[in-house]
Amino acid sequence: MWEGYWLLEPGRAQQANGAFDAALVSFQRAASLQRRLGDRAREARAWDGAGETYRRLGRPGEAADFYRRAAATHRELDDLWHTALSLDGLAGALREADEADGAEEARRHWAAALSALASSDDPRAAGARERIVAALR
Repeated sequence: MWEGYWLLEPGRAQQANGAFDAALVSFQRAASLQRRLGDRAREARAWDGAGETYRRLGRPGEAADFYRRAAATHRELDDLWHTALSLDGLAGALREADEADGAEEARRHWAAALSALASSDDPRAAGARERIVAALR
């Protein structure tokens, strides 16, 4: 159980240090362990980490796939904060993919993220809202 939980942290550190291949291994191993343990919330957080890593690798299509899975799970679990973060990442990946429908789909996801953040007065939520509003301009 602890290994699955703590693998998220090395994944984030590896990602921050540019060790993207190692980060993907950490996030995918964490997701696999959490799936076996039945912790869907942490599994979805690992998918978010993989999505961010694929984005940083310049592979937005793959990033979007991971963010979609994470957002759907966070939504099912009624976790508004993590739903908003996943939707924000998904929208960014779609915009980066530069596909025909990507810009409009990104706008829809950012609007949904803003809705998920609407009831939160947390400073982090306020910062996320500001960042999303700027992206929508």
